[in-house]
Amino acid sequence: MILKLKSHTAGFFSCLNLILFQIIDFLLLHNEIPSEIDCIQTFYWYKKNPSDKLFYTFFNRNIDRLIDIESLKRCMPNINEIEGNIQFEEYKKLDLTYFYELIDIYFKPTEKILNIKQELMNKYRIDIENICVLFLRGNDKATECNIPEYNEYINEGKKILEKNNNIRFLIQSDETEFIETMKNEFKNNIIFYDEIRHISKDKKNTVDNHGKTPDYNLKYINYFYAIVLIMSECKHVICNTGNICFWIALCRKHTENFI
Repeated sequence: MILKLKSHTAGFFSCLNLILFQIIDFLLLHNEIPSEIDCIQTFYWYKKNPSDKLFYTFFNRNIDRLIDIESLKRCMPNINEIEGNIQFEEYKKLDLTYFYELIDIYFKPTEKILNIKQELMNKYRIDIENICVLFLRGNDKATECNIPEYNEYINEGKKILEKNNNIRFLIQSDETEFIETMKNEFKNNIIFYDEIRHISKDKKNTVDNHGKTPDYNLKYINYFYAIVLIMSECKHVICNTGNICFWIALCRKHTENFI
């Protein structure tokens, strides 16, 4: 049975949260997992043509995988109660294992995304075992929640640096000021200069330009999804809460060394 998603106009990882919880709702209602995800009413910010579905541009079909539906159904209702606000929870206090099986079925990246990821790993000589991620999702996110002070990142980063003075800091943000501040503080760094967008701090704005530049948005979300996968694999992750950070945690499949 096909899951036809509800209309949702927002950023890529907000759309992924919507999709994940609609899959869960479908499973609880129909006692089966959907055979296909119809995303024609979502990902609007990334569509040149409104009829484009896009989902399978990013994710492989893997529905032949056998799962224990009854076990999933027993686990899901409790976590499902906080679906709208789960992005703002402290992920270490949640049992995210409930989601991992669904991630493996519906959200395995395509070869295209994996190739971009490998291209970035090679270009920036990324050794994930020796990387600390400093990620801030800022700008318009400040209208939804409190954004940490930059000094909080610096303090946590210094603690890690004291234990390993060879650690490299992968600096990622949509706020130019954050990138510049962290770059000046942590000299041994990695910044995806050619593959990301960032703007001067502005709580009324977003790098996606609210869908007015779909070609541009689609180009960069391919890179950014690959970057999220890289961040999820790094030894240490320091981030704020939000949809992107929630998906870093989901893709990571554990919250060890996750601040």
